[in-house]
Amino acid sequence: MKNFKKYFIIFICFAFLSSGFFNISSIQAGGSKNKTTLENISFPYGIGLSSQPFFDDLEKNYEKWKNNPIAPGTGKSPKETILNFYSLMSLAGDIENNIYYYGKKKPGLFWDKETKKKIKKGEACFIKAAHTLDGSSFAKSVREHLSDEAAVELKHIFDYIFNSSKNEIILPDYKDLNALNEYEQKEWKLPNSKISLIRSDGEDGFVSGQYYFSDYTVRNIRYAFKKIEYEAESLPKNKYTTPHFYLDFIHTPGLLVPPKWYASLPDKVHEFFEIEIIGNQTIFQIVFAFITVLLYSIIVIKISNAIKKLNISVKSDYLRIYYAFIPIPLTKVSELFIDKFLNFTGNTLIFFTFIFEILFYFSLVIFTIFLFEFIGNNFFNKLQKVSSTRSGNKYIDLLRLKTFVRPICRASSTIICTILIYNLLLSLGVPTNAVLALSAVPGLAIGLGASKLLGNLISGLAMQADQHLNVGNFCRVGDTLGYVKRVGLRSIDIQAFEGCVTIPNAFAEGTNVINYTSLEGDLIKQSLNLKIDIDNTFSPWQKKELIRFCQKFLNDDKCFSNPIVSIEKEGSKTTLIIYALILNKDWEEFLQLRDKLSLKTSEIIGQVSLSRFVVGVSYDTTSKQLAEIPELIKEIVNEIDDLEYNGCKFSQINQFSYDFVVCIVGELGTYSNFLKTYDNLNKSLIAKFAEKNIKIPFPTTTFDQKN
Repeated sequence: MKNFKKYFIIFICFAFLSSGFFNISSIQAGGSKNKTTLENISFPYGIGLSSQPFFDDLEKNYEKWKNNPIAPGTGKSPKETILNFYSLMSLAGDIENNIYYYGKKKPGLFWDKETKKKIKKGEACFIKAAHTLDGSSFAKSVREHLSDEAAVELKHIFDYIFNSSKNEIILPDYKDLNALNEYEQKEWKLPNSKISLIRSDGEDGFVSGQYYFSDYTVRNIRYAFKKIEYEAESLPKNKYTTPHFYLDFIHTPGLLVPPKWYASLPDKVHEFFEIEIIGNQTIFQIVFAFITVLLYSIIVIKISNAIKKLNISVKSDYLRIYYAFIPIPLTKVSELFIDKFLNFTGNTLIFFTFIFEILFYFSLVIFTIFLFEFIGNNFFNKLQKVSSTRSGNKYIDLLRLKTFVRPICRASSTIICTILIYNLLLSLGVPTNAVLALSAVPGLAIGLGASKLLGNLISGLAMQADQHLNVGNFCRVGDTLGYVKRVGLRSIDIQAFEGCVTIPNAFAEGTNVINYTSLEGDLIKQSLNLKIDIDNTFSPWQKKELIRFCQKFLNDDKCFSNPIVSIEKEGSKTTLIIYALILNKDWEEFLQLRDKLSLKTSEIIGQVSLSRFVVGVSYDTTSKQLAEIPELIKEIVNEIDDLEYNGCKFSQINQFSYDFVVCIVGELGTYSNFLKTYDNLNKSLIAKFAEKNIKIPFPTTTFDQKN
């Protein structure tokens, strides 16, 4: 507050000092309503407005607009448009003058309802008259304001021409147009002036066949007005002539009539407030514009600091959008306050309007970016809550939509921001052709060096449409194996074991993609494949047992579903193949399950390898003993818990022994338990053979025979 007071005092001092350098004679502007009289006239009069041949038509027109101002301000002939314009502006000026001088004498700070109706009627006439001007040469953002100002200036020019002309002015009516040549019918010029009216062909929003004051006229009004400004302001006041219209328009707040509180101020205060200090802008306008800009800057700076302090959270996203929205109406209100209420004019109006237009569209761009980021983040937060159950059709649908949301949000944000920037350029007066040329720049960039980017974008759209890769899928893209973390319009991110790998969409679209993700019911799972080389000496019985044990383990463990176990033989290589589905996991859980399966499979292979062994006895063994051996082994195996006898056959006569092949089955749960039991089995066999006097020769050679 202290800084504000300091700046305000400095500004007031500057205003007083600068009044001595900027048109100090414009004190006349503040008191022109009282000081300009007929005695100030310094030029000879012409025949006068009442002697012009169109005066009777002007009277009728004036009464028409006075009683029923509904029809369009333009006409089908130059005469009709000029008389409509002049009548409407005269009515607006008369209403403004009466209210300002006589209405302000009534008590109160606000206009009463009856006066407000008159003000609204005067503004309607003024706006209708301003719409007869082709202001297309003005920038879109200032077109309305500059057209209003040009309408007032044109009214003064007509006041001067109609009252000072020494000759009759012939305005062609609709029936007179046939006498004009084709060029004059299209564009008619008021003799001895730069005022011309052009017939519209229906383009640029104008009504076809109606006459408008041409763009050339509007652009040159200021130049022409400056030449006759003093003479026009020195004309005597009457029903049609409004000598104070321009000064009242640019020096007082409001469109035509200032607020009651301002009109009720003493004349001395008006004289001070309406001193021009910078261009045509008064002390009142500059001071309140300064206050507006200062307050606007303070608020925007505080909002910017508040946004910077926000952390990443759901609540912060809400606040970020809220803070980003505030400058949008604040900017537009500030702009309208300076342009419409304070009534800035000329280059100062253009400067302030352009600045606020840039700030307005910049605020819209920031708000759009924050809004669409919030939509994407909010969707992910809801998805996270739903996905905590990792089940249900809703989760699947959201997971499928997940890859669409962020790219769509960002693409939408980019498109909207681009449209806003183009609208800003049009608002600042950049020609449409230039804007269209600017829009060709992205195409030129693509042609020169962004072809890869375009290829990735097209591939990204194709991937989004096919949906063969979704976030969370476990897949192999080329040589990269991992989880899909992001599917964007340009690239995809795969969380490999080594780290996050970014793969361009064009590459992912052009290479083989193996997706290990599968849908089981309403659960999204991924496949776990394991291939282990096994000993080629495994007998068919061992292979059968190996498959059975692996299948049993997978069926009993709830971490695995839909298991498939098979053995593949290719040349001299035998491979155990295991396939199962697991819930969609991250790398840590995936590796844990894979290691668990790999370790258990190795133990099963070891157990199956020991489940078939050869027992050799010496040649001294009698036929009776040889016949008893299978029963002896069966008896020994059956005496050991968790072991099951599967068979014993006399397989061959070896070089040093008679060999028996024994097959056992152990349902022991763990490999270590099996090894302990297997140790007991060997000890029991040695003890039993010693008891029966059956000798085991040395050395022995075992042969792996097929059962």
